[in-house]
Amino acid sequence: MSKSEFYEIVSMKDDKVCEDCRLLEGSKFYRSDYEKGVTAPPYHKDCRCKVVDTKPTPLEKTKEKKVKQPKPKQAKQTLPQEIIDITKSIETSSGNNSTTEDIVKNYYKSNGYKVMRAEVDFWQAMFALAFFEEVFSINVYLPNDIPVDLFRENFYTNRKKIIDEKYECLKTTNLYEFLNSQIQKYGNFKTRLLNNFPKAEQSIIKYFKTDIVQEFLKRIEPLTFAKVTNQIALNPNENRSGTQDFVVWNDKELIFVEVKQENEKMRDKQIKWAKFLLENNIPVVIMRVKELNSNKSMKPTRKPKAQKSGCLSMLAILSFSFIAFMFLILK
Repeated sequence: MSKSEFYEIVSMKDDKVCEDCRLLEGSKFYRSDYEKGVTAPPYHKDCRCKVVDTKPTPLEKTKEKKVKQPKPKQAKQTLPQEIIDITKSIETSSGNNSTTEDIVKNYYKSNGYKVMRAEVDFWQAMFALAFFEEVFSINVYLPNDIPVDLFRENFYTNRKKIIDEKYECLKTTNLYEFLNSQIQKYGNFKTRLLNNFPKAEQSIIKYFKTDIVQEFLKRIEPLTFAKVTNQIALNPNENRSGTQDFVVWNDKELIFVEVKQENEKMRDKQIKWAKFLLENNIPVVIMRVKELNSNKSMKPTRKPKAQKSGCLSMLAILSFSFIAFMFLILK
């Protein structure tokens, strides 16, 4: 097959690239599958992705003007009441150099909770492991490392029967044994669904084998795990992002935690996931970190004390002079 028969997606690979575009980096698609917003950029309003082809077609020759968008001001966001009801806050001093996430992480640890990072890449990998056979059952063509319909609306409908069957099975399965078995089978499979973990110096496969993740697999209820991963399976393109930053637990409860600064906005997908968890009776908290202003303390009082001390000294000098003057007169 000649190179002109397929094209590759190239993202900007910087700190501004979104989660969706980062996941699409390196994807290769057939010309016959070219569809803007699905298999070809732009994938969203500010998308900067490009396609690479040895023989560009008119579709790729059209270049969008690069307009530098000013950063929006942090206006107060109006949130649904159910989101407001699950919002809590932690106060920290303005001199605290820890990140917002570290502050929340240390807060839960100090209160006896185990804390595990579990945002987009983690749950994406959990979905891939749990539904691996179903995901890769059809529409897999080299050189792609994911099914060509993974980011299409018909991904679930193409696999409805087998995904529904796996979902029912996951509700009662031993997650610890099942997922470790999946890792043994598919851990070396070259797919970005299992090898896309940029916020750690390790792959998701290595992270999966850590003590904290292994303990999580023993702690989380199979029904909760099944609901979360199945939600992604229903529409991977839409639902794989927006999951909460941490999962924390102790002997009594397991909570999904989204971390935000005091006035930081929540993305639509984060709100959507929080609502989904609430609707399914899965504990979720929006934890905001409020920075206290250390400059609001009382004004220093040393200056008045110094003035008082000076007045007393002057009074002592005058008293001594008066006594000496009277001594001379009497003499």
